[in-house]
Amino acid sequence: MVGTPFPLARAVVISLPGSARRSGFLSQPLGEMFEVSEAFHGASQDWTPYFDAERFAELYEREPVPAEIGCAISHARVIREFAAEDGADSDLLLVAEDDARFTADFPAVLRLLVRSALPHDVVVLADGRSGSENPLVRRKFKSLLQLSLLSRVVLAHRRLYRIGRFAGEGDCAGLYLVTRRGARKFERYAASLPGGKLNRVADAWSAFFEAGGMDIALTRPSLVTWEDPRPCAPGGSRHDVTGGVGAERSRPSCRARRGALQAAGGKACGAGHGGGRAVPPRGCVSRVSSARGERRRSLAGLRHSRSPSFRGSRRRRVVRSACCYLCRGVKDVLHFQVVPLAVATTSTHTVRPGVAPAMG
Repeated sequence: MVGTPFPLARAVVISLPGSARRSGFLSQPLGEMFEVSEAFHGASQDWTPYFDAERFAELYEREPVPAEIGCAISHARVIREFAAEDGADSDLLLVAEDDARFTADFPAVLRLLVRSALPHDVVVLADGRSGSENPLVRRKFKSLLQLSLLSRVVLAHRRLYRIGRFAGEGDCAGLYLVTRRGARKFERYAASLPGGKLNRVADAWSAFFEAGGMDIALTRPSLVTWEDPRPCAPGGSRHDVTGGVGAERSRPSCRARRGALQAAGGKACGAGHGGGRAVPPRGCVSRVSSARGERRRSLAGLRHSRSPSFRGSRRRRVVRSACCYLCRGVKDVLHFQVVPLAVATTSTHTVRPGVAPAMG
């Protein structure tokens, strides 16, 4: 792509028309190299020619929300357009969503990935569930255990990154690299679906691997954060560019709560820089009591998490994740060593018509 510091054929950001997040994406470092692809709005546009909601309900045991439909159609359009263009199989397409904000290590890791032929069809560069600055330790540990034992280790300016095949589900389509070879595999997969209609979420990477034959790798930890953090959508995606997923409610600060109490008729004990304890008015006693009840219930839940039965179930989950991690490594060993050895063995023996191959 002309005018970019990386050997990319195209770089595309998917954004709804009039999105408030688009300007923030394009103004960040490296944002200027992206061309904008108008997203499909699942709530206002007719998606029936492109998406099979009945098949989706059979696969996920629930109805799709408009955000998931629009997201799947938008990403499929970009990938299929790239597949239809002329070019080498090794050409690269970088796809992003407009709420993605690159970390400081993103340029260095991307430069290391694209300086040689990409060994995968798709490399997902974002983790929708652990993309925050301070993710939960349990989630971070689990996401790392997803990757293969033979994952590639990349050293950037601030930390180590692992890139490799995975077990379980990938959960993000906010930023990824796809080769033209992988895009053409996706085109054949989409054309083979009943009626040529999509029936999965945009980040159904394990399904694309199993049904489409795409070689997909994940990157851990994430190379992006999100402008507008939101809870996970029903399909597993943490974020979406097509609307329909509400913003996460954040707990107000102590200063804001004191101001709300004062506006309701209460007063704040103490003076100075917003210090002191907020005293609620008489009508707020019931709300304070309910808050105390919620705190008691949360403490009871904490005591439950420390119980032996809960610790045992958590230990089983960790052991199960570790087993998936080791099994993925064994599969990669077989893929990289046994399969090439078999190909080399069969290629050294030339079988002539009517002549049985030599044994031993």
